[in-house]
Amino acid sequence: MSRLYKSSLLFGGFSLSAGLAFGQEASASGVTADEVLNVILFAIVALALVALLLVILLFILVQNNQKEREVAKIAELKAQGKEIPKMGPAILSWAWFKDILTDNVALEDEDSIDLGHEYDGIRELDNNLPPWWKYGFYLTIVYALVYWFVWHEPSKEMYEEEMEIAAVAKAKYQEQQANSTDENTVVMLTDGVSLAAGKEVFEMLCAACHRVDGGGSIGPNLADDYWLHGGDIKDVFRTIKYGVEGKQMIAWEDQMSAKEMAEVSSYIMTFAGTNPPDPKEPEGELYTPAGSSQPAVDSVQATAGL
Repeated sequence: MSRLYKSSLLFGGFSLSAGLAFGQEASASGVTADEVLNVILFAIVALALVALLLVILLFILVQNNQKEREVAKIAELKAQGKEIPKMGPAILSWAWFKDILTDNVALEDEDSIDLGHEYDGIRELDNNLPPWWKYGFYLTIVYALVYWFVWHEPSKEMYEEEMEIAAVAKAKYQEQQANSTDENTVVMLTDGVSLAAGKEVFEMLCAACHRVDGGGSIGPNLADDYWLHGGDIKDVFRTIKYGVEGKQMIAWEDQMSAKEMAEVSSYIMTFAGTNPPDPKEPEGELYTPAGSSQPAVDSVQATAGL
């Protein structure tokens, strides 16, 4: 055993030292890191196999030694004419491991833990919980506490930080998307935030020519069904962006972002049908919304017919 033990250690040490020496030589000669790692892993596996072999041999030797001692003890007791006691399981034997793992009472001793309850031939015994289960349960409690303080609370803070970062990134993305809008992609905005922003810009920059209620003064009436340059949201956006050559309607593309122009255009569309007091006379052509099966109602003629 001693000779095998020394030989195994010598082999393991040689394998590990050879692997390390190869790694140093390989690094100097230009061998890739993956090849060096493979050699080192091979050395580690070899050492693990040697260690496993030593454990198996130790297991066999301990069992043989235990059996020899039991046989010698029984022979001695027989020679002395004494009663041979019940022997416990050999150390490192399966019965020994089973007793440690289950902590059960032997079958012949079950009367000592009988609770006196029997039904259909089944008795209730007061056996202990298996140690592996009990200590495993205790371990889960300890792990839960460690997890709570070491991982859960920090992860909660990390989650909140990530959500804040994501919110900023989302707002930035939406801003970029909004500012990439043009007269071909603009759509009617109906949410309160966008319309409120459009109203604010309209009253600050547009109301001087179109009045706060959209009834028109220098500029045309925005609340009737007549439009000089088209009444679709895309037409309104285009007029705001590029202005009207030869008119007082300037191009706002250098003073408003695409997002702001989309918000103002959407707000202007809400003037339809509001009938502001003392509106400016209609200008342009009667606008019929695209896809509508009915022609637009001439609000001026309808009012005059009342």
